[in-house]
Amino acid sequence: MRFAPLALVALFHVLTGIRSALHQWRTGKSAWFLHKARGRADRLRAIGFWLVLVVAWVQSARVALGRIEIAPWPWLRALAIALALAGALLMFAAQLQLGDSWRVGIEPDARPGLVERGMYRWSRNPIFLWMMIGWTGLALLVFDPLLGLLVLAKFLGVRAQVLQEERWLTETYGEPYRAYAARVGRFLPGIGRLAARPRTDAS
Repeated sequence: MRFAPLALVALFHVLTGIRSALHQWRTGKSAWFLHKARGRADRLRAIGFWLVLVVAWVQSARVALGRIEIAPWPWLRALAIALALAGALLMFAAQLQLGDSWRVGIEPDARPGLVERGMYRWSRNPIFLWMMIGWTGLALLVFDPLLGLLVLAKFLGVRAQVLQEERWLTETYGEPYRAYAARVGRFLPGIGRLAARPRTDAS
């Protein structure tokens, strides 16, 4: 059981690596743009995301070595593993459903098109939703205050990233995106929908 956190962290990385390789093969270019951000807040957010990954590897390895105790209750361990495993697999499925539009960060000049199929019919950001569910499960399993605090910080970083991407999508796609965002919740159905632009009828 103590090797479970390490296996789950590895699963997150393997699945994201597979998705990155598929994107490179299909489009001929990388999908990673988060580390190329120019603004100070963007750079701090990118550093924070990488910091969470590093701490997750370190603390999971410490669990495997017996330096940190895993979650103390069997029901919590089972719940944590279920959340982490489901989060990783469903995150990967959402990445695949995004097709060639999948990016990590914003590619300013890209116009890959809006995706409204699959999970994107009920959530505008299912990748982030499942990712955070998965990381919550991992934090519960490792049961480490440092990783738990960093995962909470990651929630805030994800929200900031989503708001930035919404602004870019609105500028890029205009009314089609506004109509989509008025129908579909930001993470969960019906929650975080953007206000529709009032219609003006020509007289």
